[in-house]
Amino acid sequence: MAEILVREIDETDLDRLRVRARARNISVEALAREAIQQAAKLTVEEKQALVRANWAKTDAARVPGAPQTPGWVLIREDRDSR
Repeated sequence: MAEILVREIDETDLDRLRVRARARNISVEALAREAIQQAAKLTVEEKQALVRANWAKTDAARVPGAPQTPGWVLIREDRDSR
């Protein structure tokens, strides 16, 4: 796991975080970790951009003229054969 150091936090803000953390019976660090995780979540647009980028990579890897079977079809065939 990575670590970060946050400097110059206003005392009033830190006091509010302490009160919130105490009310939830967690540490200020855990509260900050939750805030960071929430802030780091991908937006819908970012997720869609990743999907489009992966589709482009898949299209670039296709062999022209060769039949291509989607992976989900192969997985379904394998599951149905059991």
